[in-house]
Amino acid sequence: PPYATTLTDETVARPGDALRVQCLAHGTHPIRFRWTRVGGASMSPGAETTKDGVLKIAQLKVTDSGTYKCVATNHVGSSEALTKVTVR
Repeated sequence: PPYATTLTDETVARPGDALRVQCLAHGTHPIRFRWTRVGGASMSPGAETTKDGVLKIAQLKVTDSGTYKCVATNHVGSSEALTKVTVR
């Protein structure tokens, strides 16, 4: 199964800033990435995820604060990594 990590573990930003967090995974390709928010909160309407594992939010709001989870999956299994985002 893949081994997932995020760059960075924690981000502190101001409202209006752009967020870019990379999810990296080592393992047998192809590897699929999926970003979600921990705790059931929905992703920001402006959130975008790329197929190479990048989570992007163009203009952060205070409500985007929280923990985000990246799940990396391949044909063998999956692994997850967390990143914390604080907007203030």
